[in-house]
Amino acid sequence: MTELFNNGFEEGDFSAWTSTTGTPTIVSDWVHHGTYSEFVNSAEYASETLTDINTVFGRAYVKFSTLPTSNAYRCSVLSFHPSGFLGYPIYATAYKDTADSLVKWAIRNHYNNTWAISDTQVQTGVEYLVELKYTRNGANVLYLDGVELVSGANSPNIAIVQFSAGSPLSHQGSVWIDCVVVGDAYIGPEAAAGLSIPVAMHHYGHLINKIIRG
Repeated sequence: MTELFNNGFEEGDFSAWTSTTGTPTIVSDWVHHGTYSEFVNSAEYASETLTDINTVFGRAYVKFSTLPTSNAYRCSVLSFHPSGFLGYPIYATAYKDTADSLVKWAIRNHYNNTWAISDTQVQTGVEYLVELKYTRNGANVLYLDGVELVSGANSPNIAIVQFSAGSPLSHQGSVWIDCVVVGDAYIGPEAAAGLSIPVAMHHYGHLINKIIRG
């Protein structure tokens, strides 16, 4: 697996990211590890520009503070944005299903207006490991805690040029996000014993450089 991007918000700001939209915040009241994480409400996210890529994986540790309260609303965590259609992302989300009013893990393809909805409910106050796979002109896959959960909501025949951590559209709910990795193959959970040296260097590299440079 080749890492395309890796950030744990340890800079204490969003300087490692290409841009932010809305007012995502850096906080310390919950983290997977380290000192800081990102906290987002509706339509708030941090984005990283990618070179055209046809198969891409995004992974993060997340914990929901609040969930959608209205049917058909969602609280997204990870998104991939197709070239030429940045406002029509494919994303992993907590979705309040209109069929039974339960909040479930799902994949939303905003470009094609399709869904892949799991039977697994989302809870507040629980740490989840979430990973989303985008495949150009193929099925997308959502992994939860290292296990494939649901696939479908097939993608358009368009490459990905942007990744986002947060909720790119006006939804309901709020969530902490930490330990973000983007790669060209399955990423999976961090080692049970803690961060490996390469991953730790990626997470803390920007902070170390700041200290060295004064």
